[in-house]
Amino acid sequence: MVRPIQGLTFTSATALSFAPYNGDIIRIQGVVYQIPSAGIAGLGNPNSVFLNGVAAQSLVLNTLYYVYAFNNSGTITADFSTTAYAIDSTAGNIGTVIKNGTSSRSLIGMIRTNASAQYASSATQRFIRSWFNDLGIVGKTGVITTGSLGTATNTEISTSLRVEFLTWSGEPVHASVIGFGFNNTAGVSVTLLPGFDGTAETAGSSRFDTFTASINASTALSSATDKNDLSEGYHFATGFYTTSGGTSSFTVATQVAAKR
Repeated sequence: MVRPIQGLTFTSATALSFAPYNGDIIRIQGVVYQIPSAGIAGLGNPNSVFLNGVAAQSLVLNTLYYVYAFNNSGTITADFSTTAYAIDSTAGNIGTVIKNGTSSRSLIGMIRTNASAQYASSATQRFIRSWFNDLGIVGKTGVITTGSLGTATNTEISTSLRVEFLTWSGEPVHASVIGFGFNNTAGVSVTLLPGFDGTAETAGSSRFDTFTASINASTALSSATDKNDLSEGYHFATGFYTTSGGTSSFTVATQVAAKR
Protein backbone atom coordinates (compact mmCIF):
# COMPACT_ATOMS: atom_id res chain seq x y z
CA MET A 1 0.00 0.00 0.00
CA VAL A 2 1.31 3.45 -0.93
CA ARG A 3 1.38 5.80 2.04
CA PRO A 4 -0.97 8.79 1.49
CA ILE A 5 0.40 12.23 0.62
CA GLN A 6 1.54 14.08 3.73
CA GLY A 7 0.58 17.65 4.68
CA LEU A 8 2.09 20.33 2.46
CA THR A 9 3.57 18.65 -0.61
CA PHE A 10 4.99 19.46 -4.03
CA THR A 11 2.75 18.79 -7.03
CA SER A 12 4.50 20.74 -9.78
CA ALA A 13 6.54 23.90 -10.35
CA THR A 14 3.25 25.82 -10.27
CA ALA A 15 1.23 23.91 -7.68
CA LEU A 16 1.43 22.64 -4.10
CA SER A 17 -1.08 20.53 -2.19
CA PHE A 18 -2.27 20.26 1.40
CA ALA A 19 -4.64 17.31 1.69
CA PRO A 20 -6.05 15.48 4.74
CA TYR A 21 -3.96 12.76 6.36
CA ASN A 22 -4.32 11.16 9.80
CA GLY A 23 -7.47 13.24 10.17
CA ASP A 24 -9.12 16.08 8.30
CA ILE A 25 -9.31 18.99 10.75
CA ILE A 26 -7.27 22.12 11.39
CA ARG A 27 -7.66 24.75 14.11
CA ILE A 28 -7.64 28.39 13.05
CA GLN A 29 -8.21 31.19 15.55
CA GLY A 30 -9.79 28.78 18.03
CA VAL A 31 -12.21 27.26 15.53
CA VAL A 32 -11.86 23.72 14.18
CA TYR A 33 -12.39 23.42 10.42
CA GLN A 34 -12.64 20.40 8.16
CA ILE A 35 -10.02 20.19 5.43
CA PRO A 36 -11.75 19.45 2.09
CA SER A 37 -10.83 16.18 0.39
CA ALA A 38 -9.43 18.24 -2.49
CA GLY A 39 -7.18 20.07 -0.04
CA ILE A 40 -6.64 23.68 0.99
CA ALA A 41 -7.18 26.38 -1.64
CA GLY A 42 -4.63 28.96 -2.75
CA LEU A 43 -1.66 26.68 -3.39
CA GLY A 44 -1.55 27.06 -7.17
CA ASN A 45 0.27 29.47 -9.46
CA PRO A 46 2.99 31.28 -7.45
CA ASN A 47 2.21 34.38 -9.52
CA SER A 48 -1.31 34.57 -8.07
CA VAL A 49 -1.40 33.71 -4.37
CA PHE A 50 -2.33 35.35 -1.10
CA LEU A 51 0.75 37.10 0.25
CA ASN A 52 0.43 38.65 3.70
CA GLY A 53 -3.35 38.61 3.30
CA VAL A 54 -3.42 40.30 -0.11
CA ALA A 55 -4.80 38.27 -3.03
CA ALA A 56 -3.29 37.82 -6.52
CA GLN A 57 0.30 38.51 -5.51
CA SER A 58 3.52 37.04 -6.95
CA LEU A 59 6.19 35.24 -4.96
CA VAL A 60 9.76 36.48 -5.34
CA LEU A 61 12.58 34.27 -6.61
CA ASN A 62 15.01 32.59 -4.18
CA THR A 63 12.94 33.54 -1.14
CA LEU A 64 11.83 31.61 1.95
CA TYR A 65 8.11 31.78 2.76
CA TYR A 66 6.10 30.34 5.62
CA VAL A 67 2.71 29.03 4.52
CA TYR A 68 -0.32 29.62 6.74
CA ALA A 69 -3.97 28.59 6.48
CA PHE A 70 -6.82 31.06 7.09
CA ASN A 71 -10.58 31.18 6.77
CA ASN A 72 -11.24 33.10 3.57
CA SER A 73 -15.00 33.72 3.79
CA GLY A 74 -15.67 30.05 4.47
CA THR A 75 -12.89 28.57 2.31
CA ILE A 76 -9.71 27.39 4.01
CA THR A 77 -6.98 29.10 1.97
CA ALA A 78 -3.19 29.38 2.02
CA ASP A 79 -1.46 32.66 2.79
CA PHE A 80 2.28 33.06 2.15
CA SER A 81 4.48 35.26 4.31
CA THR A 82 8.11 35.94 5.17
CA THR A 83 6.97 36.47 8.77
CA ALA A 84 8.00 33.57 11.01
CA TYR A 85 5.70 31.64 13.31
CA ALA A 86 5.04 31.68 17.05
CA ILE A 87 3.04 29.72 19.61
CA ASP A 88 -0.29 31.41 20.19
CA SER A 89 -1.16 32.42 23.76
CA THR A 90 -4.58 33.84 22.89
CA ALA A 91 -7.46 32.35 24.88
CA GLY A 92 -9.24 29.71 22.82
CA ASN A 93 -6.23 29.18 20.54
CA ILE A 94 -3.46 28.51 23.05
CA GLY A 95 -0.71 26.26 21.71
CA THR A 96 -1.59 26.66 18.04
CA VAL A 97 1.38 27.53 15.83
CA ILE A 98 0.48 30.78 14.10
CA LYS A 99 1.96 33.59 12.06
CA ASN A 100 3.72 35.70 14.67
CA GLY A 101 1.20 38.19 15.99
CA THR A 102 -1.68 36.95 13.83
CA SER A 103 -4.00 34.35 15.37
CA SER A 104 -6.05 34.06 12.19
CA ARG A 105 -3.16 32.33 10.40
CA SER A 106 -2.19 28.73 11.34
CA LEU A 107 1.13 27.34 10.12
CA ILE A 108 1.04 24.49 7.58
CA GLY A 109 4.61 24.58 6.20
CA MET A 110 7.44 26.50 4.61
CA ILE A 111 8.81 26.74 1.07
CA ARG A 112 11.58 28.42 -0.85
CA THR A 113 11.11 29.56 -4.41
CA ASN A 114 13.76 28.74 -7.00
CA ALA A 115 15.54 31.08 -9.42
CA SER A 116 12.38 31.15 -11.59
CA ALA A 117 10.15 32.10 -8.62
CA GLN A 118 8.51 28.68 -8.80
CA TYR A 119 8.08 25.78 -6.40
CA ALA A 120 10.88 23.20 -6.36
CA SER A 121 11.40 19.69 -5.06
CA SER A 122 14.16 17.78 -6.82
CA ALA A 123 17.11 15.65 -5.74
CA THR A 124 19.29 18.77 -5.44
CA GLN A 125 16.63 21.25 -4.24
CA ARG A 126 14.37 20.12 -1.39
CA PHE A 127 12.39 23.33 -1.00
CA ILE A 128 9.03 22.13 0.39
CA ARG A 129 8.56 21.24 4.07
CA SER A 130 5.31 20.46 5.84
CA TRP A 131 4.56 21.35 9.45
CA PHE A 132 2.25 18.34 9.71
CA ASN A 133 3.12 14.69 8.93
CA ASP A 134 6.50 15.65 7.52
CA LEU A 135 8.47 12.62 6.29
CA GLY A 136 11.72 14.57 6.19
CA ILE A 137 13.90 15.03 3.12
CA VAL A 138 16.60 13.16 1.27
CA GLY A 139 18.60 14.93 -1.43
CA LYS A 140 21.61 13.97 -3.49
CA THR A 141 23.73 14.98 -6.44
CA GLY A 142 24.83 12.86 -9.31
CA VAL A 143 28.43 11.68 -9.38
CA ILE A 144 30.78 14.42 -10.59
CA THR A 145 34.41 14.17 -11.65
CA THR A 146 36.69 17.15 -11.17
CA GLY A 147 39.68 18.30 -13.14
CA SER A 148 43.02 18.78 -11.41
CA LEU A 149 42.63 20.70 -8.15
CA GLY A 150 45.69 22.34 -6.62
CA THR A 151 46.95 22.51 -3.07
CA ALA A 152 44.18 23.83 -0.82
CA THR A 153 42.77 23.95 2.70
CA ASN A 154 39.05 23.30 3.24
CA THR A 155 38.13 24.36 -0.29
CA GLU A 156 34.84 23.43 -1.95
CA ILE A 157 35.43 20.74 -4.56
CA SER A 158 32.71 21.91 -6.96
CA THR A 159 29.45 23.85 -6.79
CA SER A 160 27.94 20.87 -8.66
CA LEU A 161 28.16 18.97 -5.36
CA ARG A 162 25.67 21.27 -3.63
CA VAL A 163 22.39 19.87 -2.32
CA GLU A 164 20.07 22.73 -1.31
CA PHE A 165 17.42 22.12 1.33
CA LEU A 166 15.18 23.58 4.03
CA THR A 167 15.37 22.51 7.65
CA TRP A 168 13.22 23.14 10.70
CA SER A 169 14.93 24.54 13.78
CA GLY A 170 16.73 21.84 15.80
CA GLU A 171 16.19 19.16 13.15
CA PRO A 172 18.94 16.51 12.87
CA VAL A 173 20.70 16.79 9.49
CA HIS A 174 23.09 14.20 8.05
CA ALA A 175 25.41 15.02 5.15
CA SER A 176 27.90 12.76 3.40
CA VAL A 177 30.34 12.92 0.50
CA ILE A 178 31.43 9.62 -1.04
CA GLY A 179 33.54 8.46 -3.98
CA PHE A 180 37.24 8.21 -4.75
CA GLY A 181 40.21 10.45 -5.48
CA PHE A 182 43.86 10.51 -6.44
CA ASN A 183 46.84 12.84 -6.40
CA ASN A 184 49.76 13.18 -8.82
CA THR A 185 52.38 13.42 -6.09
CA ALA A 186 53.44 10.58 -3.82
CA GLY A 187 53.34 11.05 -0.06
CA VAL A 188 51.02 14.09 0.17
CA SER A 189 47.96 14.05 2.42
CA VAL A 190 44.49 14.41 0.87
CA THR A 191 41.39 14.90 3.04
CA LEU A 192 37.71 14.86 2.06
CA LEU A 193 35.32 16.84 4.28
CA PRO A 194 31.56 17.56 4.29
CA GLY A 195 30.20 21.00 5.09
CA PHE A 196 27.31 23.42 4.96
CA ASP A 197 26.81 26.84 3.38
CA GLY A 198 30.39 27.19 2.16
CA THR A 199 32.08 26.15 5.41
CA ALA A 200 33.75 22.78 5.98
CA GLU A 201 32.98 20.91 9.18
CA THR A 202 35.77 20.79 11.75
CA ALA A 203 37.54 17.58 12.72
CA GLY A 204 36.29 15.99 15.91
CA SER A 205 32.58 16.48 15.18
CA SER A 206 32.56 14.53 11.93
CA ARG A 207 34.08 11.56 10.13
CA PHE A 208 36.71 12.33 7.49
CA ASP A 209 38.74 10.23 5.08
CA THR A 210 42.39 11.05 4.56
CA PHE A 211 44.88 9.21 2.39
CA THR A 212 48.60 9.50 1.73
CA ALA A 213 48.96 9.43 -2.02
CA SER A 214 50.72 7.01 -4.26
CA ILE A 215 51.19 8.63 -7.65
CA ASN A 216 47.84 8.64 -9.47
CA ALA A 217 46.52 5.71 -7.42
CA SER A 218 42.76 5.90 -6.79
CA THR A 219 41.65 5.72 -3.15
CA ALA A 220 38.09 5.21 -1.94
CA LEU A 221 36.77 8.08 0.18
CA SER A 222 33.76 8.57 2.46
CA SER A 223 33.10 11.51 4.75
CA ALA A 224 30.04 12.39 6.83
CA THR A 225 28.72 14.71 9.51
CA ASP A 226 25.61 15.10 11.67
CA LYS A 227 24.25 18.43 12.95
CA ASN A 228 21.19 19.61 14.85
CA ASP A 229 22.15 23.26 15.25
CA LEU A 230 21.57 24.64 11.75
CA SER A 231 19.34 27.69 11.77
CA GLU A 232 15.83 27.22 10.44
CA GLY A 233 15.42 27.78 6.73
CA TYR A 234 17.68 27.52 3.70
CA HIS A 235 21.04 25.69 3.60
CA PHE A 236 23.19 23.68 1.24
CA ALA A 237 25.47 20.71 1.86
CA THR A 238 28.60 20.20 -0.21
CA GLY A 239 32.07 18.63 -0.24
CA PHE A 240 35.48 20.12 0.57
CA TYR A 241 39.05 18.94 0.25
CA THR A 242 42.44 19.66 1.80
CA THR A 243 45.80 18.70 0.28
CA SER A 244 49.36 19.19 1.43
CA GLY A 245 50.71 19.32 -2.12
CA GLY A 246 50.41 18.18 -5.71
CA THR A 247 47.14 18.22 -7.62
CA SER A 248 44.09 16.06 -6.84
CA SER A 249 41.08 14.82 -8.75
CA PHE A 250 37.85 13.47 -7.26
CA THR A 251 34.89 11.44 -8.45
CA VAL A 252 32.31 11.99 -5.70
CA ALA A 253 28.66 12.68 -4.86
CA THR A 254 26.90 14.46 -1.98
CA GLN A 255 23.85 13.27 -0.04
CA VAL A 256 21.85 14.99 2.69
CA ALA A 257 18.97 13.77 4.88
CA ALA A 258 16.89 15.55 7.55
CA LYS A 259 13.89 14.59 9.65
CA ARG A 260 12.28 16.01 12.77
